[in-house]
Amino acid sequence: VVEGVGAGAVVEGLEAGVRDATGRQAPCGRVAKITCSWVQGTRQASAGASGCFPLPPLQAPTNCAEVVSFWVRLVVDGIVLESSLMVRPVPGPPRSWAVSSESAKVYCGEPFVVHVEAVDEHQNRCDLADLAAPDLPVPKVEPVSERELEVENGGWEGAWERDEDDARTFVARLALRGEQGPIALRIYSDEGVGMAEDLWQVTLAPGPPSRLTLNLPADAPPEFYTTCHVASVVCHVRDVWGNPIPSCKEFEVVLQPSARSLADEGVFAQVSCKGGNRHKVSGGTCSFEDVSIKCPKPGRYALVCVSKSRKLSVEEATLEIDAKCSNRVVSLEVVEMQEAECQAGGGIDLEVALSTEDGVAPPREAVEDALRIIVAGEEAAREEPLGARLVDYCAEKGRATFATDKVTRAGSYGVTACFQETRAVLGSYTVRSLSCQFSVVPFEPKALSLVPRDAEAALSMIRASDETLGRRPLISGCSFQLQDIYGNATTAEGASISFHLYEDEQHQNEVKGALSCTGSLEIDAEGLFRVGDVGTTEAGADFLRRGDSAAALDCHVAVRCRLGRRQKPFVAWARPLCCSNDEAQAQRRQELASRKASLEGRLQEKRDKLRALEDATVSAKEDLGLGTRSLRNLDAALGEQRAKVAEAEGRGSRPAIARALSKFKTASQVCERVAGADYVGWMVAQATCEHENLARVLSWYRRNKLQVMVFGTGEAMREARHELKEKRQEIPDMISAEVMRRHDSRRRQTARACKVTSAEAALLGQMGCLSKRLHEDALNGSDDPLPCHLPHHHVDRQQWPEGLEAWPKGFLGHTYNLVRPRRKNTRSTVVYTMTGTTLVFDEWTNAYAYFKCCRRDLKCDVPTCFNLDGTMVDADGVLVGTRAKCPDKITQLKVALGGSDEAVQGERRKLKRIEQLAVMVAEMDKCKGDVTATKRKVQECRQELDRLSAGGRVGRPQSQAAAAALMELDANQAAGPAEEEEVPSSQKRPSPEPQQSRARPSRRRRMIVEMEE
Repeated sequence: VVEGVGAGAVVEGLEAGVRDATGRQAPCGRVAKITCSWVQGTRQASAGASGCFPLPPLQAPTNCAEVVSFWVRLVVDGIVLESSLMVRPVPGPPRSWAVSSESAKVYCGEPFVVHVEAVDEHQNRCDLADLAAPDLPVPKVEPVSERELEVENGGWEGAWERDEDDARTFVARLALRGEQGPIALRIYSDEGVGMAEDLWQVTLAPGPPSRLTLNLPADAPPEFYTTCHVASVVCHVRDVWGNPIPSCKEFEVVLQPSARSLADEGVFAQVSCKGGNRHKVSGGTCSFEDVSIKCPKPGRYALVCVSKSRKLSVEEATLEIDAKCSNRVVSLEVVEMQEAECQAGGGIDLEVALSTEDGVAPPREAVEDALRIIVAGEEAAREEPLGARLVDYCAEKGRATFATDKVTRAGSYGVTACFQETRAVLGSYTVRSLSCQFSVVPFEPKALSLVPRDAEAALSMIRASDETLGRRPLISGCSFQLQDIYGNATTAEGASISFHLYEDEQHQNEVKGALSCTGSLEIDAEGLFRVGDVGTTEAGADFLRRGDSAAALDCHVAVRCRLGRRQKPFVAWARPLCCSNDEAQAQRRQELASRKASLEGRLQEKRDKLRALEDATVSAKEDLGLGTRSLRNLDAALGEQRAKVAEAEGRGSRPAIARALSKFKTASQVCERVAGADYVGWMVAQATCEHENLARVLSWYRRNKLQVMVFGTGEAMREARHELKEKRQEIPDMISAEVMRRHDSRRRQTARACKVTSAEAALLGQMGCLSKRLHEDALNGSDDPLPCHLPHHHVDRQQWPEGLEAWPKGFLGHTYNLVRPRRKNTRSTVVYTMTGTTLVFDEWTNAYAYFKCCRRDLKCDVPTCFNLDGTMVDADGVLVGTRAKCPDKITQLKVALGGSDEAVQGERRKLKRIEQLAVMVAEMDKCKGDVTATKRKVQECRQELDRLSAGGRVGRPQSQAAAAALMELDANQAAGPAEEEEVPSSQKRPSPEPQQSRARPSRRRRMIVEMEE
């Protein structure tokens, strides 16, 4: 053993001597061949004067922590002799400083210790035992960082100490404050000492919680007002320097409900938050949402957030705000209305003044969205709500000009201005003005309406053989109301009416003096002509009795109105009058009308039934997933489904294989007895797989998972293990449902390259028939599939290599969506734990091609792939060989998943639903035929009624279309003279001319216009 040699020093003068068994020098030849382990080759050496052979120089090891062994082989006189040499180096003179601390992290504001050692040029620790304490060099510690950094208490302390190995170590104690991140500690000494410096790289981590801070988000308003709303105020937990502490334990903080004024004593602002002012800090931060601040007057206020934890003392947070007068609307006033009265069909213009808290008018965009006009009144409630549109806005004066919509109903209306704030910073509030009144007067008189309306029922049919004709009134106890074009009752001074009977609908051939009335033909103050009974004179009765050979005589009753003596009269009311000379024909018309009404009712019922059948058929088709298959080709779908049922019945249910678990039979009974309801069972019994080949591959490569015993709670599992240990039974692998890894669907949000999950694509047929069948067997009547994507779906589609599709070739699906859980709502826990994130391919070549695209081109990981050919490609890309290849038959396995009869039942249910769909389609076709036949019968009744109405017409012949027009005119008149056809509000257009109606003109109105012309 050679000791005392400096590390890395060269040892010279070594010799090898030859000794006998007693240790004395043995006589030998003078020349020997020497081989040394520290030099290469063999050399020849001659013995010296002492009889020893010289050895080449030896360089000592540089590491003093270990003893290095060398050997020497000597061949002399044909004899081979060997010897070993042990070298224990010692440290050389100190050359530099080195930090021996193992920790790579220090905490802001917390003291820590730095152990500094003196090392030689080979980084061996120097003892410095030969130096006295005053002569020991003293290193200096200096923090180095690009960011601001300071040492607490003005510096650091250090001294030489003896460690557990009785070696001298310089121990420096200090605490740092600064921004978190990587820093360095520079260990150096004065130039006269001659020691090289050392740089210790370390991470400055956040220290313990010291204070709270309040911050506003980046999108927060730049200014605060006396009444304002802030979307959120964020509270952070920070250390002494202000570094956030994301790993801080949870505790509660309170945003004080009163904010103290910094200028005036006793003045406080109200502060409230959504969900209360008390929140829990999680992850070093909490957010106060929808913060409302209400200040009694402008000024500076302080929002304060304090901790409510008794175990943690931190400094409260203060956020100063400068509240200014806001642009909040405080009042509205309708200052000017162009006119307090308008005609029907017109509108009014009004001006609204806005007053704000700070005296500055709000911007136009705020007024356009928030300010509206409400028109209220009894007349306005009859139709659609009336409003007004913004015409002009003067921001300098704060005046908004509105024009109301066209008003057609006469009456009194109230106008109210309403401002509903939309600016988020000012919160949500509503300001209303006082209501102003205006009235709408009727437009020019244009028509008459019969009061009551049912008084004209007698005009429908008059028999010429009636003996009372001429004495019985046509209309009894009636009045006529003067109206404008919008149906508003009006009056006209000096207006009068007259009754006329015409032979034609153009009102050209008049029967003079045919009609008379018992009342007045002059208008009263209410706009009514109280005519009493209207009947025929002798001349009118003679006209109606003539033409005995004609089947029917059609004539027209008209009322002409004159608004003044100098005004031209116009036809204001007209009705057709049918006088029948054939009682049998009149009875026939009545029967046809009754039959037509009955057929129309039956037609509506059949249409409703057809509509319900169509909806049910479409819904059933979508539920069955028939895709775009035509409903007329259900025979093919029925045949295909019957084949699936036969195949499933032939396959039957396959029992689970559990030969490997037979040795745990007693242990299973003990666990079931101890755990009770919390005992779930073996993992192999928690799921089934209908596809035998897939079950074989999955069971082989996940056989260890299938031999795990499942418990509901960890406490039950602990008691079961304790009982088995007490009974000295073999303990199987166990797992608690509480610790099972649950499938996380949040990663689905990052799969932007493909929005469809693998299960959805399989059920839509995008991944082939086999994949669709596997998914249907596992999902029909079971838990919903887990949403999942492939690894390359999380990479931009533009980066995909050529040939890579959304669903790679041979891919069949994710394993946990291809097996059926036996218990509800366990696919995301038990099945996911059993299968993991594995994929299923048809053969290993397709799986390997997908691995190649993802690993080489996209730089993303791929989970383990099971292949139906019996192979597996693990997550590292290793393809299993014959050593671990899956057996050819599932019966050769000692543990394997079984099948169930759920697939057979599911296929049978689907077959029954398709058969029901076929019945619905047949019933729908029959219903369509019934609807067509009923429509034809209704049309025939209408044509027969038209023929009877036009068959015996006296005077100017009329066409069938004209007869239908008269019937429709009669129906329109029955609804009232002022009624208009309904038009959707989205199709209505404002009209600048009050004479034009907003809706389309009805047939009655067109007829009135023709009469006036």
